[in-house]
Amino acid sequence: MPSSFRKTMLKVSIASLFFLASATTQAIQDSSSENIEVIEVSSNKSVGFYRSQLKKAEEGFYDEFNKLTVDPKFKIQCKKEKPTGSSITVKYCHPQYVLTELAEQTQLALQTGLSRPRMEDVMSSLKAEQKEANDHMLKLINEHPSLYQRFMNLRVSKQNLEKKLNK
Repeated sequence: MPSSFRKTMLKVSIASLFFLASATTQAIQDSSSENIEVIEVSSNKSVGFYRSQLKKAEEGFYDEFNKLTVDPKFKIQCKKEKPTGSSITVKYCHPQYVLTELAEQTQLALQTGLSRPRMEDVMSSLKAEQKEANDHMLKLINEHPSLYQRFMNLRVSKQNLEKKLNK
């Protein structure tokens, strides 16, 4: 047989093999996609469940943060209060420096006859301290894997609650 004929036959054979391999691969993919069972998972957990998870994550984060914080002004204090005119108890968590400033402004208001300070007004007067506290918290989160993990748990818990509320 002439060598040109062999080369042609070889090219045809190789092309046939590639075509066959391609067709076989496609057939396998088609048949495997037909046999794949898709299972969709959805949660029937209540909003209360996610609120509870968020509450636990917050408490865990604040506890770990307070253990690692040396400066008492940055420690987070939580307390439950009933806002004026409400019978529903609300939990508030603030750094000690905020509570100290609120107490000082409240004392001044009582002495001068002015109205009691609002938390928004107290917070707006503490911008420099707030930046210092945020920097301190960020430093501790970066330095301590246990606090970082608690922070991530808090973040995920908050996202899960938001997803549930937005459904």
